[in-house]
Amino acid sequence: MAAKSKKDDRALARRVHIRVPASTSNLGPGFDCLGLALTLYNVFVFQPAEEFSIAIKFKGCDEHDSQTMNGGRNNLVFRAADEVFRRVGMKLPGLSIKMEVSVPLSRGLGSSATAIIGGVVGANALLGSPLKDDEVFRLIVDLEGHPDNVTASFHGGLTAAMMCDRVPAFARYKVAPEVRAVVAIPPYPLSTEKARAALPREVPHADAVHNLTRVPFVIEALTTGALNLLSCAMDDRLHEPYRIALLRNGKAIRKAALSAGAAGVAISGAGPTMVAFCHESQAKAVAEAMKGQMKDGRVEILEIAGHGVRTTVKK
Repeated sequence: MAAKSKKDDRALARRVHIRVPASTSNLGPGFDCLGLALTLYNVFVFQPAEEFSIAIKFKGCDEHDSQTMNGGRNNLVFRAADEVFRRVGMKLPGLSIKMEVSVPLSRGLGSSATAIIGGVVGANALLGSPLKDDEVFRLIVDLEGHPDNVTASFHGGLTAAMMCDRVPAFARYKVAPEVRAVVAIPPYPLSTEKARAALPREVPHADAVHNLTRVPFVIEALTTGALNLLSCAMDDRLHEPYRIALLRNGKAIRKAALSAGAAGVAISGAGPTMVAFCHESQAKAVAEAMKGQMKDGRVEILEIAGHGVRTTVKK
């Protein structure tokens, strides 16, 4: 690709560094609405180059991820970046993208959301931020197709998101500092498409009401740190009863976490990761109990990421 003009070349940043947190979504009853940023990060570095290249370093991820993550132009980060170039009418002679991947793929922790955010934010910053913040966020939601994970990872904290006349809207909440998320990450992936296919086309009216009455209590518990009602509040009827069968030993992992002191347990996003919420003092016991019900994989104790995407630009 040829550069658009010398003026465009001079306007390019020399290096852009982006850090994006993972996220868990749904949080039980908040299906396709609630999201929570977690202290597990993917890092992306963008630089102008003579030709196109992607270098990927996996950190703590499973073999599946290194085998399936595309390092070419079909890579989700590059595709998101390329959409920014297209929208602003800019072409680059080349692009170097370096990625440090800690968020496992297809595990329900928002890996695709981090990739899209990294691609859009990185490209926009490299070009001198021709897109405004609201335009960047809207493009990210458009590319992801749903707002729950990307909203949490982009803005940080606990978020509730919706689409209003095709425009994303969100509310953001600060989570009590003593709250911990213990994630049980299995070694096998579960595609969002397969998890969606497990859901019924219709649900009883009573089940919808059941979920609606619980969402405010999830928000209240996480923001105040008063987790006593979280187990009841996270009782979902819209997606978890249909997806739990797709998880290996999911019911046993949930039971073990609750028995060890977790206040509430949910399928993270579409799964197969499960996330347990507890106070900091109980996190180690909960993690050990969850790990005891897993043959493989890993368990991590994570804090809530109060900040979303972070960008550093060198001009």
